[in-house]
Order: sequence, then structure tokens, then C-alpha cells
Amino acid sequence: MSACSRPMRDGACSLDTGHRGRCSTVTHYCDLCGKRRRGASPHAQEVNPFDGCIEVQACWFCVRVAS
Repeated sequence: MSACSRPMRDGACSLDTGHRGRCSTVTHYCDLCGKRRRGASPHAQEVNPFDGCIEVQACWFCVRVAS
């Protein structure tokens, strides 16, 4: 999916094309819903205990509302 790319003071909007609400240059990707969400860090992360790599990132909506 492509980014909105609307010009802003700090750069181009990095949310998905056709998003609702305000534009943002600070986003993260949610592996559960497949969308870019506003905010610097995901609400929850699943870390692999063997190598410490982040396996899954989830947004607030997927963790709190959709589960």
C-alpha cells in the first residue's frame, strides 16, 4: 500500500493512502491489521526469546478493541 505523502512541515505524511483523521510523519506498522498507525512505537510487541528480534508489532486498536 502506498503512503499518503501529503506535504507537512516536518516532511511527507507516512500513513496509508485514504486514511481517516489527521496526517502524521511519525508512524509504525501493525502486523495484525496491516495498516500504518499514528505514533512512534507500537502498543505491544512480541519478542523472540532466543535471538531478541521483534517478531510481531500490534497497534492499540488490535490489542484492546479487536481481540
